Amino acid sequence: MEARQKAARRSLLVARNASTDEEELPESIGPYLPYRKMGEGGMGIVYAARQADPPRNIALKVLRNSLTSRRVRRRFESEGRILARLRHPSIAQIYGVGSISNPAGSTVPYIAMELVEGGRPITRYVTERNLTRNEKVQLALKVIDGIQHGHQRAVIHRDLKPANILIGHEGTPKIIDFGVARVTTPDERAVSLQTETGQLLGTPQYMSPEQFGVDPHEIDLRTDVYSIGVVLFEMLSGELPYHLTGTSMLAVYQAIRDQPARHLSSVDPSLRGDLETILDKALSKERERRYPSASALGADLRRYLQRRPIEARPPSARYQLRMFARRHKALVSAIAAGLLVTLIGLVTSARFAYLAQQRAVDALRQAYRGNLFAAGAALESGDLRAAERYLETAPEALRGWEWRYYKNQIPREVATLHGHEGDVISVAFAAGGKRLASAERDAIRLWDLETRRW
Repeated sequence: MEARQKAARRSLLVARNASTDEEELPESIGPYLPYRKMGEGGMGIVYAARQADPPRNIALKVLRNSLTSRRVRRRFESEGRILARLRHPSIAQIYGVGSISNPAGSTVPYIAMELVEGGRPITRYVTERNLTRNEKVQLALKVIDGIQHGHQRAVIHRDLKPANILIGHEGTPKIIDFGVARVTTPDERAVSLQTETGQLLGTPQYMSPEQFGVDPHEIDLRTDVYSIGVVLFEMLSGELPYHLTGTSMLAVYQAIRDQPARHLSSVDPSLRGDLETILDKALSKERERRYPSASALGADLRRYLQRRPIEARPPSARYQLRMFARRHKALVSAIAAGLLVTLIGLVTSARFAYLAQQRAVDALRQAYRGNLFAAGAALESGDLRAAERYLETAPEALRGWEWRYYKNQIPREVATLHGHEGDVISVAFAAGGKRLASAERDAIRLWDLETRRW
């Protein structure tokens, strides 16, 4: 056993000495021997290292010595616990966790995990391999399956970007760096929320709008759906959905929060169609309009590959109008104010016109009542000609039963009385009602009502 361990140690030293990395490396980290520094992030440094038993190359992530706060250590250690939950071909596998003592006497945690040999970001890989559109979608589906695996185990990655999706020599994507991931089970969720409020966690260009907020409760599975949508957009078009080069953090926030994501066809017209519609849905500002899960996004991408109808639909005109108003608040407010002033003017003008019309109608009704009163008085005095004239001058639109009553009091034959040259000023019926006498100023006529002659 001792001889085997010494032999393994010699092989580690050989691997270390073969490294071309001139930077000084730790002699050992736990049972592992670093032989190349691969990179470093906000919390840790990643080394390529050799493991003796079983013999293999691994990736070793070590917390920086300078980061000793309880919050940082808790987040680093949480990554190891999260990775221990996950076993999927598209997720870098964890091999072990541990800690070492630094010169200051404090412990420094580390995570040993799968090394992606020849790993490079997924966007660089698809460019170097010149993959077809469908091949890119198929590769993205493998990543989405890995994301869904995490979601099923209550893990939200929250920092999906090309640099955290590596493709090795075998062509299999590997999701790495769960340093800002969240576990949504009640026990660990409470702990993670204590360290998140007010913090900006993630890479701005790939973050969802809600990740720029201050409430960590808004983060859910749809956050990862948005981020993988950005990655797929970049894989297909070679560009991000937003123009963010050289902009400040505030400008990035405003763009992602308020500006619409570009359509795929605006970068490449050949990408117009179902694929564009799918990404429009995945990149919706409002979480409710996105796919509810990674598996739902994957299902629509598979329908696209199979040339079947997709479930996503282009945004409605109402939604587009609401988003336009959200982007151009000042302009919309000015337009709304102008429309309000115009509306008030129209209402005021309409009211004045209505009142004027009512006054005219009232005057007309008053004149109508005056005509009826005069016609009634003329009938009582026997001046049928005058009564007829008053009734005929009454407006037709206002003539009601009272007008018809007075009208029926005047026989047509009497009303005309064509035998007179002037106005008839008086009439009288003879006894029995068969004769009628009518008089004008200087003449009297006697009428036979049966023959209608005088």
